[in-house]
Amino acid sequence: MTPCGEVILIGGDGSGIRFVDDAEGGLRPLRGYHGTLLANPEDRSFDFYSKSGNRWHYEHSGESAWRLERIKDPIGNTTTLAYVVDAC
Repeated sequence: MTPCGEVILIGGDGSGIRFVDDAEGGLRPLRGYHGTLLANPEDRSFDFYSKSGNRWHYEHSGESAWRLERIKDPIGNTTTLAYVVDAC
C-alpha cells in the first residue's frame, strides 16, 4: 500500500494493477484493468479476484509488504505457497 492509499499488485511476469480508493470504503482498478480487490481489515490481508474467477489471497507480512499465500480457482482447487526465510 502506498502512502496515498493505493494498492499495487505485481504479477509474476512483472506486470501490475493499481487500485485506488473508490470513495465508498473500497478499492477499484484504474481504467482498462479488471478484477476486484477486497481488503480484510481484521488481519490486514487482501483478496484479489480476477475476471476468470481465480482468487489470490495475500497475507500481511511486514511494514508495507504482503505475500501471496494461496490461489484458488473457481472449482475449488487451491495452491498454498510456503516461504523459507534465510537467516543469513
